[in-house]
Amino acid sequence: MKKILNIALATAFAFTLSGCNDFLDTSSSSVVDRDFVFSNEDSARDALYYGYETLRANRSLHSTGFFWHPVWGSDIEDSQDTYNEGSAGILQKWFYPGGTSNYNIDTGEGTEVFTKLYETISITNSLISSFESLDNFNEIMTGEPNNLSDVYGQAVALRATCYWELCRWYGDVPHVLKAGEKAEGLVSRYAIYDYHVQKLIEVEPHMYRAGEGGNRADVMNRNYVQGLIGRICLYNGGYATRRTDLGADFHVDGEGNTLTFDDWSVEKNNAIYGRRSDWKKLYAIAEKYLQECVNNPGSIVLHTVDPRTKGANGQEYG
Repeated sequence: MKKILNIALATAFAFTLSGCNDFLDTSSSSVVDRDFVFSNEDSARDALYYGYETLRANRSLHSTGFFWHPVWGSDIEDSQDTYNEGSAGILQKWFYPGGTSNYNIDTGEGTEVFTKLYETISITNSLISSFESLDNFNEIMTGEPNNLSDVYGQAVALRATCYWELCRWYGDVPHVLKAGEKAEGLVSRYAIYDYHVQKLIEVEPHMYRAGEGGNRADVMNRNYVQGLIGRICLYNGGYATRRTDLGADFHVDGEGNTLTFDDWSVEKNNAIYGRRSDWKKLYAIAEKYLQECVNNPGSIVLHTVDPRTKGANGQEYG
């Protein structure tokens, strides 16, 4: 199916010009510096693939950086790597017994992850805004999945993935939803989670499952979105440390209502540990969509038995 689109998006060159000195005051790269007009579905998909590439290239997020960070200072977790002082996988051992207090989040991976995620977000914001401004947008998002509704859904899913990563690593962060908008100020992580779960719920019925629509195997699909809804809801309703110095009405839900919390600690250093009082509602959403993912997996197959008998070197399987 071919439909005409007018989607304005900056080229990669625009990102090379968008720097920031302070990662907490970074800009969502402008999409008006250098516009490229996409005239059809294939070009829109190519723009989406560029967004995927910026996330894949963010190595400090998923391969050599934050991947290891949760176990720093823990007495129940350890690195999965053999000890080597030159390996990033042993970073947590360098900080023992001081924990993470010696790590400067304002340098290196701490800033790179933050800035690069907002680069990906700026691309998805451009795609999402362009789709939503189409005269036939409601028609596209009605009924069974189609190629354009699927591309739009992938853009929504890619943006939601970035915000999930930002909130689980940094807590309350800037919430940028418009192309070219500056990433500044702080928004409650709970409001951010709520917003993106709702957007994912809206696009989920209009996306292809794994194996449908002729999509590449490495892109987000309906099954991924169902799993992402579940994962975000579990984080959203789970225990977390939150700041208490941002005002009594700072932590709100997606509709702006001030949240109450079930706390499991005393307040110290302007922070407290607890979870939203309405966590059961979020867990119910998670259960629903995770179950739907299992019930309708598309072409995904869980292999519980190894189909091989013996390997070339005499290994036995079963």
